[in-house]
Amino acid sequence: MRIGLVIVGIAIVLLGLVPLFEPIVPLQSQSVTSANPDIFTVAAVVSPTGNVQLTVTWSSTTSTTFAVYTCTSVNLPASNVSTACQGPMTIGSETGTSGTFHFPVKLGSSVIAGIFSQKPGTASVTVTGSSPLLATVLLVVGLVLVLIGGILKKKAATQSEPPTPTGESPTSTGRA
Repeated sequence: MRIGLVIVGIAIVLLGLVPLFEPIVPLQSQSVTSANPDIFTVAAVVSPTGNVQLTVTWSSTTSTTFAVYTCTSVNLPASNVSTACQGPMTIGSETGTSGTFHFPVKLGSSVIAGIFSQKPGTASVTVTGSSPLLATVLLVVGLVLVLIGGILKKKAATQSEPPTPTGESPTSTGRA
């Protein structure tokens, strides 16, 4: 039972790493144009790393230039990304009919993703993100199980030790 708790705890900790670093939670899906990009703020209750991992997948029926930026804040309305995005950091841009961006974003940052070419067009955008809250819960539960299993193992080891002598000589018979 003791070893089982440690093994289960380690398995849960490893399982908790998946939602921490892998975008598995669908966040949104929408269509964008050059005049109407996808703009959202990354929020999470808690994140051990301070980041959320995002995947932005896009596709268009015509070849276009699609770009993703992160910002410390967004000022709207704006005529272009450079005036809308304060503290911008370019994640990347791609030209074609589809692509994917995978990147970490600090909690509280904003993301702008959309078509940044002069040609008219529409792109479908899907955003998935990691789940730091689920990851934190799994990590804590796993660590607690490992600790409990370790404590029980240590306690069982001390209880199975032979009793200490009471001071009587093994050769004494009690007669004078």
